[in-house]
Amino acid sequence: MAIYKTLITYRIPDERYGQADVMGKTSTIQYEGPEKLLLWLTKDGNNLEEAWDADNMTERPLPGHVYQVELDAKAGDKECLIAGMIGPSTETYHPFGNLKRYEIKNGPEDVPNGWVSDPTYPSQIFEWPGHAVYDPETKQFKNLQYYDNTPNMVNLSDDGIRHKRNKLLEGSDNMAVANDIPDDIKKEWTDYRKKLRDLPADWKESPNELIEWPKDPDKVRAEVEFEASGQPKPKIDHYVKIVDRTPEDKKAIEQMWPIAGVDENAP
Repeated sequence: MAIYKTLITYRIPDERYGQADVMGKTSTIQYEGPEKLLLWLTKDGNNLEEAWDADNMTERPLPGHVYQVELDAKAGDKECLIAGMIGPSTETYHPFGNLKRYEIKNGPEDVPNGWVSDPTYPSQIFEWPGHAVYDPETKQFKNLQYYDNTPNMVNLSDDGIRHKRNKLLEGSDNMAVANDIPDDIKKEWTDYRKKLRDLPADWKESPNELIEWPKDPDKVRAEVEFEASGQPKPKIDHYVKIVDRTPEDKKAIEQMWPIAGVDENAP
C-alpha cells in the first residue's frame, strides 16, 4: 500500500473529557498509514460499515444497502485523523503508533502505582468517527466530536463504586465462611475482602476512575502461574514509567492535571 507519513495537529478540549476548547490547546501526532481509504457507508445513516486500504482492496460487489466514498488522508488534518482512527490496524501496527500508558502516583501508599492512557491520543479525545461520518449532500467528512464520558460517570460515582464493591463482596461470601480451605488461603480472601470494604474511603484523595481494584486471590494465582509457564504475554500498549517521562510525555499528561492527590510527587 502507498504509505503516507505526516505530522498532524488537532485541537483538544480544555480538560480531559471536556467539551469546551476555548483555551486553544492542541496536540500533534505522527500519522503513518494508507494514503487513501475506500469506505462503505450505509445509505440509511451514513454509518461506516467497512474501511479498506484503497491499494489493497480487491474488486468485490457493493452491497445494496451501502455506498462507497474515498477518504484521502492527504486532504487535510481532519481527514488524516479520521483515516487513522478507522483505517486498518493490527496488534503490532497502528497508523498513530502504540497508545502510551503513563504510570501515575495515586491512592494509598501500599498500593502499586496505577496508569492512565495518554489523554491526548486521538481515540482518547474524540468519539469514534464511524457514525454519520460523511455528509453525502456536501460530499464532506464531518468534524470529529469530543468524547463524552458522561454515561460512564454514573458507575464512577461513590454510589456506583459501592455498588460494584458490594457485588464483589457478595460474590466472595462463600470463601469467607468456608471451613474446608487451608488457613493461608482463607487469610488471602479475608485480606482481599478487607481491601474491598475500605473502598472508596481509602481512595478519597483520588478520582474514582483511577481506583485500582484489588485482585481476588484466584486471579493473583492465575497470573503467577501464567508468568511461570513461559507463555508469550499478550501485547500491551507502550508503558511509560514516571522516571522515564520525556518532556513530550509530561506535556501530554498535563491534560489530566491538576487533580488533587494524584501524581503530586512525580518528577
